[in-house]
Amino acid sequence: MSTSDALRAYMASRTGGTGFAPTPGVLVVGGGKGGTGASTVATLMAVEASRAGQKVLLVDGDEHLGQLHLLLGMEIAGPGVGALRGGGVLPADLVRPVVGSLFLLPGGGAGVEGSLALSTAERRALFRRISELYEHFDLVIVDGGSRLESVTAAMTAGVERLLVVTGTDRVALASSYALVKVARGRFGGVPVELIVNRVSGNAGLAAHRIVDGAAERFLRADVPLAGVVPEDGELRPAVEATGLLALESQSPARRAAWSIVDRVLNEQAARDASSTPVIPLIREG
Repeated sequence: MSTSDALRAYMASRTGGTGFAPTPGVLVVGGGKGGTGASTVATLMAVEASRAGQKVLLVDGDEHLGQLHLLLGMEIAGPGVGALRGGGVLPADLVRPVVGSLFLLPGGGAGVEGSLALSTAERRALFRRISELYEHFDLVIVDGGSRLESVTAAMTAGVERLLVVTGTDRVALASSYALVKVARGRFGGVPVELIVNRVSGNAGLAAHRIVDGAAERFLRADVPLAGVVPEDGELRPAVEATGLLALESQSPARRAAWSIVDRVLNEQAARDASSTPVIPLIREG
C-alpha cells in the first residue's frame, strides 16, 4: 500500500468513511444553514417522544449560547455542554429534568471566545464525552445546529440517522444538499433523511424532489423524506408563554413532529424484535 493510500485509509477510519456503523436510538438533527428551524423541530420531536413514554435525552449541541431550554420554557438551564471542556465536569452533572421522561443537556458554557477557539478535534471530544450518556436513554435527539463542524462532530460520536431540516428557498436547498453530500461522504453507512419545515405539503414535496434529485444525480444516493412540518401560528405564542410543552395536541407542527417520531420508534421496535434471539422450547420427556 502506498503512503497516499495508507493516509486515505487512516482518514476514512477517523471520520467514519463509508463503513461508519449507525448507533441505534440516536438522532442528529441539523440544518445546512441557520434559520431553517432545526432546533424547533428537534425539540418538538423530543417532546412528542417523551409523551409516548420514551425516556428521551435532548442535547443542545451549541456550546456557545444554546437555546433549547428557552423553547422548553426554562429561563435558566445552568451550565451547558461547553462546561465539559477541560474534563472537570461530568456529562451527567449537566443533565436537567424537564418534565416526565424528558431530559435536557443544555447548550452554552464555553462563552464567545471559547466557542470561537474550539477546534474540530475538541468539538468531537465534547460529543464523545456526551455519548457516555446515550445508553441510559431510549432515544437521544441531538440538535447539531447549522454549523457543519457541529453536525459532523455529533455524528462522529454516534448516530442512527441524520435528519436534515431545510426551508424551500434556494440557499436553504443548496445548503441542505451540501450537508447531505458531506454526511454521505463521511458517514456512508448512516441514513440521511430530509425534513422540510414551515411549508404546506405540496411545497414540501417539491423541495424534497429538488434535494433528492440532486443527490441521486451527483451522489448516486437517495434522500428519503422524513416529513413536512407546516407553518404553525401557535409556535411563537407557546414559546413566549411557557414553551413548546404548552402546544395543544392538534397543533399542526406537533402532529407533524409526532408522525416523524412515531415512524422512528416503530422502526426501532421492528429492528429490536428482529434482533431478539429465539429460544426454542424444550419439551420434557
